[in-house]
Amino acid sequence: MTAGVAMVLISCFGFAAIGLHFLRTDYDPLRRFISEYAVGPYSIIMRLGFFFLGTGSFALVVALYRSIPRSARSYTALILLLSWTFVYLSQEFSRPIWLVLPKLLREIFTTRLL
Repeated sequence: MTAGVAMVLISCFGFAAIGLHFLRTDYDPLRRFISEYAVGPYSIIMRLGFFFLGTGSFALVVALYRSIPRSARSYTALILLLSWTFVYLSQEFSRPIWLVLPKLLREIFTTRLL
């Protein structure tokens, strides 16, 4: 169950990144960083994508911890994957929510996604 949740959340990041290639035609995906989609119009989609990637990575850590027998577990790999998770989640939670929320709500209600 947890592995399925991880797959769905990580896939949401992929859909967000691929969808932004079609929505933001001013960026060349071969020459620009994917994190640049988090600035400007449609930034909410990329920020949600990063949140889904971090949350999905955490669900993957939980699924691996539960499913792998104790004798075969690599705690180093789980710790590295957990640090990967916190890197992506920290991108969303590094700014205080009371400073970001008004802008985020304005973007949600003024951006026409279709």
